[in-house]
Amino acid sequence: MKKKIFLILILFNSFLLTSCSAISEEFESIPDKLWPNIWVTISTIIAFLIMVLIVFVFAYKPVKKLLEKRKDYIEKNIQESKKALDDANMAKNKAQEEIQDAHKQAGEILSKAQQVALDNQNKMMEDTKKMIEERQEQSIKELKKNRENMQKEINEQIINNSFDLSKEILKREVNQDDNDKLVDEFINKLNKENQNND
Repeated sequence: MKKKIFLILILFNSFLLTSCSAISEEFESIPDKLWPNIWVTISTIIAFLIMVLIVFVFAYKPVKKLLEKRKDYIEKNIQESKKALDDANMAKNKAQEEIQDAHKQAGEILSKAQQVALDNQNKMMEDTKKMIEERQEQSIKELKKNRENMQKEINEQIINNSFDLSKEILKREVNQDDNDKLVDEFINKLNKENQNND
């Protein structure tokens, strides 16, 4: 505001000074030259106003429009830059969240895989243990069966041998009752010995 007032005062003084020159020679005295000539002042003001109008129409308005366009362009670029920066920050935050989610999911997958592997290992151990126990039971059954078969074969062999031996010893025909009685006694005696040994 002070600059505008200062500019107006300078312009007003310059008009006064330019209009103070004498038009004719009839004013020879110095005091007359100091007073402004009203017609010259009016014509100077009109010329100045025309000049201001020309400058305003042909220079100020286009320059002002150009400056407004430039201002709008700069503001638009600033807004676009801010928007691009905000979008980039949002994309960065989203990417970081996705990375954290991926790390979390990877940890969960790894944990599940370890649990599955541990469960599979435990199941395999249990299956192996069960299979070993079944094979042991089967082996024990087979051993008992083989033992019984061997015992049976031995008993039959003993019976046959004892029958032949009793015939030789007694030198007579041994009937079936005598033979069964001798065999039972002998088998009982062998069973008692086996039990004492076990």
